[in-house]
Amino acid sequence: MAFSVDRLYGGDICFSLQPPKLILICGPCRVGTTALSVVFAGAGIEAHMQPIKSARRARQTGEDVVSWNIGVKKEKFAVAKETFGPHDQTEFFNPLEILLNLGYPKDKLILIPIVRDPTQTFSSWKEKWGVAKINRLVRAYELTVKIRNMAEQEGIFVFPYVHEAIKENHSAAVVAMLFEKLGLSMRQLSLALSVKWGELKRIENVFLYDAPPEKFIADIEKRGRYEYRDRSVSEGDKRLVESTPRLRAIYEAFYESSEANLSLKAMC
Repeated sequence: MAFSVDRLYGGDICFSLQPPKLILICGPCRVGTTALSVVFAGAGIEAHMQPIKSARRARQTGEDVVSWNIGVKKEKFAVAKETFGPHDQTEFFNPLEILLNLGYPKDKLILIPIVRDPTQTFSSWKEKWGVAKINRLVRAYELTVKIRNMAEQEGIFVFPYVHEAIKENHSAAVVAMLFEKLGLSMRQLSLALSVKWGELKRIENVFLYDAPPEKFIADIEKRGRYEYRDRSVSEGDKRLVESTPRLRAIYEAFYESSEANLSLKAMC
């Protein structure tokens, strides 16, 4: 029997009749989804690192799919992050649609769609994978918009976010406002701000579904804390990204929503 990467099965995603409130963080690769997920993990919330994307990759190569069990700690909240791109069809999908089709309650879902200045994202794609295609970057940004729109239409709580929120504002202030809006406790905030990033692989409530390359783990661990880092972007990459106005339009729309939601000073 041939399996499709576009379909997940009953045992691939499991949750109880009373599942936790699931914070779904999603966006293009290299926009800060992992960094933000680690903040939640530091707060003691179970954090699942791209379980759906990993399942789709496994199905494509004929490997065993690692089941995603949501709510293993039986706590009020859980968080999952999914990213889009940069390579093939398995890396472009709608995790929100998948969860809804499997019956996850709408009132137990929170969506944090996240983007980053597209010139910074494109530069990061090229550094990490050597080659990056602008049409796939556009596709990843467009998919993030589609998921945001779907959540809003379904009445799901949506908190649009840009990684630059922590560029002009202290990350502690950003995290505090985010936690307040999501209904997380002051104790969880205190834990999140004190997380030791160098211990990412040893945090017991971080769940990995494949083996990420060591360079990705090392990149997270060497940061030391949740902070913004500007990338060096070539003039050629800047021209290529700016020649695609849709990318800038998507980013600016997310920027405005993020600024309003966080109630912080103008960001950049």
